[in-house]
Amino acid sequence: MLTEAERQEQYNKLQEEELRCKALQEKIRAQRLMLEKMQAPQPPQPLPKGTVATNPPRNARVRTRTIPVEEISDQSEPEEEGYYRRGHPRRTPLSEELEEIQWPHRLNPAVLPQFDGESDPEEFLLKYEATIEAAGGGTACKAKALVLALRGLAQRWYANIPPGSILSWNQLRSQLRSSFRAVRPDEVTSCDFHNLKQGSMTLQEYLQSLIKLRARGPDVTDQSIIDSVVNGISLGPCGEYLTRRRPKTVTKLFEIMQEYCISDRAKRQKLEEMNEK
Repeated sequence: MLTEAERQEQYNKLQEEELRCKALQEKIRAQRLMLEKMQAPQPPQPLPKGTVATNPPRNARVRTRTIPVEEISDQSEPEEEGYYRRGHPRRTPLSEELEEIQWPHRLNPAVLPQFDGESDPEEFLLKYEATIEAAGGGTACKAKALVLALRGLAQRWYANIPPGSILSWNQLRSQLRSSFRAVRPDEVTSCDFHNLKQGSMTLQEYLQSLIKLRARGPDVTDQSIIDSVVNGISLGPCGEYLTRRRPKTVTKLFEIMQEYCISDRAKRQKLEEMNEK
């Protein structure tokens, strides 16, 4: 027993196959018209002035030319291209099969979520696909209706896709994901580590700030973090040691800083005890 989603997927596949058949039939029709045009008798050419027309001998044999199928196919291609330029412009990046898909009756373009290339593409795709599916559209409809949901930078990106190069929704969705990546407000980059200076913070406070940044920026390279710490730490025993013997990993960096933090606490505690006496 098929589920509703499986039945819908099979229906979409059958619909796409039907569109391919229609496109093939149209191509055959264009080739047949070209063949009839090539085999039709040509009108007689006007004779130059002063030339007397003569009738061909009665027993003269009329030679006919056999046209290979390959030649028909090659010569019919420009006619077919002209047909699509007149009736179906190919400036769209979608294939002919996707362009021929019928719109769902319940689809309302006004309710489609909009994507300008600056928001989160994953969030947009989630809402967009749900809207199309709610209207009864399949994967082919998602590809065809995407242009209605784009604006600004995303619209210009769509217009620059090579005509006829998109064959499926999965292909178009992958290209959109790879072309746009939203920068989240809480996302940490190497610039945040470079901007973090110890200043008036204690070594322990500085280390805790670094650890928090590292948790929010796991993609920042170790080398970038180490360079930022060496340049941002205040003068002192820990800073001098890191300058002389720079660690190779962030884990080792934090271990060294933690050892100096313990040493600093011990020294402060000893000084406080001496002051109390």
